[in-house]
Amino acid sequence: MSADTKNNGLAANGWTAVPRSFKKSLADVDKSKQAELTVDKAGAPSTDLARKTHEFAKEKLPEKTFNHSMRVWYYVVFA
Repeated sequence: MSADTKNNGLAANGWTAVPRSFKKSLADVDKSKQAELTVDKAGAPSTDLARKTHEFAKEKLPEKTFNHSMRVWYYVVFA
């Protein structure tokens, strides 16, 4: 597989390179406008994959581990 073919496959699936510099990565972000995030808009993904992953984790993980994982996820989403 050539490098171009590999890179096109990555880009087609949303995996594209980004600058390592925060300054460059966020250069086009309007810093004067605060991002709006409300609880009702920040729910879990509703895709089939997300649902199956949630069900799998709930079934396979010990209850305390699953609950901890969910707390961590919510903290990341809302922090």
